[in-house]
Amino acid sequence: MSRVHVLDAAAATLAALERGRPGQAYNIVDHEPASWRDYCRAVARALGAPTPRAVPAWVFRAMPYLHPVFTGSYRVANAKATTELAWDPAFPTYREGVRAMATP
Repeated sequence: MSRVHVLDAAAATLAALERGRPGQAYNIVDHEPASWRDYCRAVARALGAPTPRAVPAWVFRAMPYLHPVFTGSYRVANAKATTELAWDPAFPTYREGVRAMATP
C-alpha cells in the first residue's frame, strides 16, 4: 500500500494548484509502498511499543470485506507528480514519515 505524510500531501496539493495541468490527476504518495505488517511494525518501533501480533487468517474470512484491504496490493507511483509538479516528498518513505509523527 502506498502512503504519504500529511505535510507532503499539503505540499503536493499546492504544487498541483500552481503547476499542475488542468484536468490531470496526480498520485501523491511517498517513494516506497509497504505492507500493513511493515507499516504497523514501523509505527510500533517508532513509539517504542511491542511488535504487533499478526491477525489470524480466520478473522479476515469472518469479515470478507476487510480481506482485500489488508492483503491486497494498492501500490501507485508518484513519477508523474514528481516530474510535472516538480514535487518531491520531504518524507520519502513511510519510515521517515512515521518517525516524524512519533517525535514530539
